[in-house]
Amino acid sequence: MSIATRKALRLGIAATMAAGLALTVTPAASAATGFAGSFDWQADFKLLLKSRLWNQNAGSTKITSYANCSTDPGLTSYAIELWKDEFFDKSYGNVSYQCDSAREYTWNNLPAGTYYFMIAKRDGNAIHASGTTYYP
Repeated sequence: MSIATRKALRLGIAATMAAGLALTVTPAASAATGFAGSFDWQADFKLLLKSRLWNQNAGSTKITSYANCSTDPGLTSYAIELWKDEFFDKSYGNVSYQCDSAREYTWNNLPAGTYYFMIAKRDGNAIHASGTTYYP
């Protein structure tokens, strides 16, 4: 990521990723929650979507999410999995989130490094999800 892009993200300018994930950094919200940084995200996806990368210190990462699954009858849940970006990426586990219900989950005792999350569901009907990622 270029220096100009990092500065833009720190200023809270929205960045849109080609995969349809819109990210907006919100430092004011992160300060209020005791986290060093955060970003809001929105995703319209059919099966699987990878978030942007972020660098964090050692500590806990919290992801809040809400998905409107009304466009996918019968779908009751989706999963978010936290990954550390390494030569061989390391998963810190996935968590089930219920459709049409807000939820947050915190992954604790994480080492410093570069992270991303994957959001996935079982079939190919598009749904809309949004949330906030908080990190140390």
